[in-house]
Amino acid sequence: MSFTGFTPSDFRVFDIPGFKPRMEAIKTRIRPKLEAVGRELLPDVARVGGAEAFAHAVREADRGDSPEERRRRVERARPYSWERRIDELEAAIEEAANG
Repeated sequence: MSFTGFTPSDFRVFDIPGFKPRMEAIKTRIRPKLEAVGRELLPDVARVGGAEAFAHAVREADRGDSPEERRRRVERARPYSWERRIDELEAAIEEAANG
């Protein structure tokens, strides 16, 4: 398949209710186009980058949990990482001001 571009109907797959039916539509409608554009761009990317390049269409894994569970997991992890970064930033600003 050569890449012919995306159409509005391609993006309607994201309106399909349910994870499994939506992923099946993505696999059959979107992934082939992503793989085709990757194949077409690969020689130019390798030439411009000056090294061997590889095309890869990411595959979504069904983690077995709901989007809400994933969101809560991310939110639980986020405060620690942000608090830590803010503390580091405040320390760096204070050091620069007193430096």
